[in-house]
Amino acid sequence: MSREDSITVVHVDLEKGESAKKSYPDLRAYVGGVGTASKLVLDYQNLDPIVFSIGPLNGFFPYASKTCVAFLDEGKFVDTYGGGRLSTRLKYTGVDAFILEKKAREPCVLVLDGSGAVLVPADTAVESLGIPGRRCGVEVLDGSVLIDGYFAFGDQRLSKKLGEAGIKGIVVSATSGFQIENRERYDRQYNEMLGKVGEMLIEAGSNPSCSGCPMGCARSNLGENGGNVFIHSLVSCVFSESIYSSIPLAFACLNSLGYDYVHEDLEALPDLVYTNINKIYEKASDSKLETE
Repeated sequence: MSREDSITVVHVDLEKGESAKKSYPDLRAYVGGVGTASKLVLDYQNLDPIVFSIGPLNGFFPYASKTCVAFLDEGKFVDTYGGGRLSTRLKYTGVDAFILEKKAREPCVLVLDGSGAVLVPADTAVESLGIPGRRCGVEVLDGSVLIDGYFAFGDQRLSKKLGEAGIKGIVVSATSGFQIENRERYDRQYNEMLGKVGEMLIEAGSNPSCSGCPMGCARSNLGENGGNVFIHSLVSCVFSESIYSSIPLAFACLNSLGYDYVHEDLEALPDLVYTNINKIYEKASDSKLETE
């Protein structure tokens, strides 16, 4: 999220092959991740959306390394998470979320950077897309979705959902920066969070790590599903739950980056997310009754 008190979202109309970037001040209350995604799914429910969303700590603090993807499956709200470099690459496009709407007429690959999004034919060589050294590739396979060929999302239904929408791959390239106004305060907070490595709920290993994470744990390539909506709005790893569930710590991290959230904003977040999800189910139920 930008510190200008708005969430930046790229809308991708798959049917028309068009995209548009919009800013939403009213999404600020949802922070990011599943918070933002639940509101976007609710607001654009009639377009059968697939929302990719990151949080304000992605790219800046250890263990805040996941990307949230939310969608509807037979009327049920699904939120699933993947690691790797995707969240950091998306952060440095200047985009907080992108939403895939409707279905493509032909199989395609989505290419996104700070200027927006375009669709290219599915048979385009993915390695030829994006900016070398700044790109992250997402591959849609039969039964799985992989980030950079290794890091998976937690729910296999995502593969089916993206496939039905005509998406065979996604390439995200970082093209922008993020100025930290008080570097000394940020460095101090970063080192404090890094020092909490002993509170992680998993042992360190020698496996590929998610971006910004020092753990290299044995489960780094496995995705996550649902769970704690507060940490998944930031969007941090489930194994860091004992760290980022602390509202004072989360507040300190946000404050060090220049965000002006107050404690009450963060305390209200879980109820906002659950309210969105309940409204999604109500709309799905009403729609089902109308078609019967």
